Amino acid sequence: MNNFCLLLIAGWLSACAGERQQIYLAGTFPILGSDGWQGGQACLPAAELALEDVNRSPHLLKDYKLDLTSKDDMCDSGLGAYALYQLIYAAPQKVMILSGCS
Repeated sequence: MNNFCLLLIAGWLSACAGERQQIYLAGTFPILGSDGWQGGQACLPAAELALEDVNRSPHLLKDYKLDLTSKDDMCDSGLGAYALYQLIYAAPQKVMILSGCS
């Protein structure tokens, strides 16, 4: 029985070995709103492209995968603070938070 359990655990570990560990990032970007910043509309796609490049590269963070969660703060400081609060306290835990306008 013990050998069977060891085989199951070894099989599970080898299956998990190929998975990359997620690193969660969060960011607010001014996309919409009357005080919106057109640069915000360009920042989010640029950040997503950068993450794709890093995730695709075999030389950068090869055992990790970056994942970005974003919210539109409409370049409003009150909405930006609320969006950051939501990003900070919602699972999963983020290791870096980016903010543009607010």
